[in-house]
Amino acid sequence: MDDCDEHVVGASQNTEDFLEVPLGLILGSPIETILEREILAALSSFLHSSNDKGLPTYLGSFQMRGRFFSVATHRASGERVLEFELTDRLVNPEMTNQVFTNFVSKLNSLRSETELCQAITDEIKDLTGFNRILLYRFDEAGHGTVLCEQNDGSLPSYLDLRFQLQISQSKAAIYTY
Repeated sequence: MDDCDEHVVGASQNTEDFLEVPLGLILGSPIETILEREILAALSSFLHSSNDKGLPTYLGSFQMRGRFFSVATHRASGERVLEFELTDRLVNPEMTNQVFTNFVSKLNSLRSETELCQAITDEIKDLTGFNRILLYRFDEAGHGTVLCEQNDGSLPSYLDLRFQLQISQSKAAIYTY
């Protein structure tokens, strides 16, 4: 998307499947003819804030054409990029506030670090719907131990496993699950 005139200048091949608009109608079109007003309002608010540094930024979850999407934005090669990811639920600011309020209330009843760790992994699992959530403790050398896990059983358990950090001067690694 071009920030100056807000026209779509490129789109991934699967965009028409996600947005249910033919790719030929997407390219070159003003974004207001393609996107719902809630997404446009969130994008406009973000672009007019001082927070736009080109870094990946989550704009929110929105319903569009009967489906739910998480929408993020960033800059690539000087262009504004909007990324849409299908999700199974709508998470709005009011719901987020309610989740945090409920979680903070729950903290009063926890009696141990183990209960706190379990509450955190349970809450993240509920929010994300991921198959497995791991909570690590890292020592001074960067080695990690899985303290707590929330797992739906479709993946192997990593509970109590220890991971040793190995650093290479010429490589970096990111581990995702």
